[in-house]
Amino acid sequence: MGWSNDRVAHAVECSLATLKRHFRAELKFRDEMRDRLDAERLMVVTEKALDGVVGAQRLLAEMIERNDRMEIERSLAADRKKKEPALGKKQIDAAKARDADAELMAELDMEAERSAGRNARH
Repeated sequence: MGWSNDRVAHAVECSLATLKRHFRAELKFRDEMRDRLDAERLMVVTEKALDGVVGAQRLLAEMIERNDRMEIERSLAADRKKKEPALGKKQIDAAKARDADAELMAELDMEAERSAGRNARH
């Protein structure tokens, strides 16, 4: 339960490649089986909590909190995977040109404001 492939391979005294070659199907369904086990545990704890068992109520709250954290982590991981598409050379050059134009315009505006301020004082 929760073992890495390396740990499983070491436990059955084979290489990781051998483990993957001979137990591909089992490794594929391992996460699904773990989810089923967790769901079964959640049902049992929920029944006990509804019966008024205080320890089960506390455990249920912890299980729900752990599940919420896992969902948030999955969501954040999915957001990190969504990257903006890589820009090509022409797009990068165009962006640099726009930035340079914007900087130049800002500089010219500041100079014009300074000039207008000097002219207003005279």
